[in-house]
Amino acid sequence: MGLFGLTPRSKNFTSFNDPVPSFMQSLQNQSKIPSLSWGYTAGNQYRMFLPAFLSHRFKTIFFCDDLANQKFSGLQKVLGSLVLGGYDSSRFVKNNLSFSFDLDTGLAIGLEAITTGTGQALLPAPIEAISLDSTLPYIYLPTEACTQFETAFNLTWNDTVQLYLLTDAQHSALETQNPSITFQLGTFPNTVDITLPYAAFDLNASWPLVSTTTPYFPLRRAVNNTYVLGRTFFQEAYVVTDYETGSFSVSQCQWDNPLTQNIITILPPNATNSTSPATNPHNLPTGAVAGISLGAVAIILVVISLFYLCHFRPRRERQRAAELEAKPPVHQETILKPEMADTSVASPVVYEADGIKIPVPVEMDDGERPIYELPAREAAASEINSVNEPREIIERRNHVFSKAEKEVLSPVSALSSKQMFSPVSAFTP
Repeated sequence: MGLFGLTPRSKNFTSFNDPVPSFMQSLQNQSKIPSLSWGYTAGNQYRMFLPAFLSHRFKTIFFCDDLANQKFSGLQKVLGSLVLGGYDSSRFVKNNLSFSFDLDTGLAIGLEAITTGTGQALLPAPIEAISLDSTLPYIYLPTEACTQFETAFNLTWNDTVQLYLLTDAQHSALETQNPSITFQLGTFPNTVDITLPYAAFDLNASWPLVSTTTPYFPLRRAVNNTYVLGRTFFQEAYVVTDYETGSFSVSQCQWDNPLTQNIITILPPNATNSTSPATNPHNLPTGAVAGISLGAVAIILVVISLFYLCHFRPRRERQRAAELEAKPPVHQETILKPEMADTSVASPVVYEADGIKIPVPVEMDDGERPIYELPAREAAASEINSVNEPREIIERRNHVFSKAEKEVLSPVSALSSKQMFSPVSAFTP
């Protein structure tokens, strides 16, 4: 199998003066990932998950019913998880410990102790630095620690294949015993415990290691003080590494059912809102953000429409109705037709419906000058006097103008009688 390198160090294939960017560095340069960080767990084949509708029915018989194991064998596998530029917070139990590392030496951490579930010690002395390396399946420990494992679990070292191969009897005994092993990482008192069930150590060796598939315990004797926690350890541990800050953390995996992914972004130190893995806010996937945005826009449009229909539209209709009521009706001024003796015939104007002023028509010669009638000698005809009219009004109406009054009142008194009466003599009765 090939290896997927996660280190950001450049590679040199022909010359040290012409390095080739690493895969991680290339991804960041192309803005594919936000930072040179990752989160990883190897997954395992022994954790058993059931759908919610089956968990109650099979929780007591699933481990002993061969038919059930065959029918639902696909549910026993937990896939590995690798997140570039962040981590999946749903896969581990958070802790507040962070460890420093050197880019050249790789991930290394102190190993304070190894104990069984019964409290039996398996590490004679703490190890100052043990490497975390998922490219190897084994756990490399000092020979003294391996001797403690041999005693606790009845293991036998096979020097030919350099493995702890198990016989059928040994394998059955360990399955019955089902021990757990806890690795205490860090330096006291800043330590974190990672516990592995026996199923994490129940592996099979095959060709070319052995001719036939054989169960084995993945523990090896270290050479030259090279201690390693390999892929066996990563089945129950989740590692978050940030190369730009030179820090990493190790946490116990958790096995909630279902495993709901929760990706957290790790930003580089020079970012505006850079945060640590423990406090980095959750970033929604692009599809979720787009869906939420469209939903928010739709809700805003609905609210605006309802507000317009329920508030602005009725308000405008009320304002329009009020304006129509307050506007005075258009009307035409009523002008009484002047009598013949009225000298104000040219002054009044008639207002049509559209408000345009139209002068009163002038009779005879279409001139705008007033026309004067001759004063009558006899008393003017009067309507039947009302008994309720004052006497003064009656006498005034029946008054006969004297010659002096005629001369005073007539605007043409200076004219001769011939000039005065000749134009209308034909109309004298």
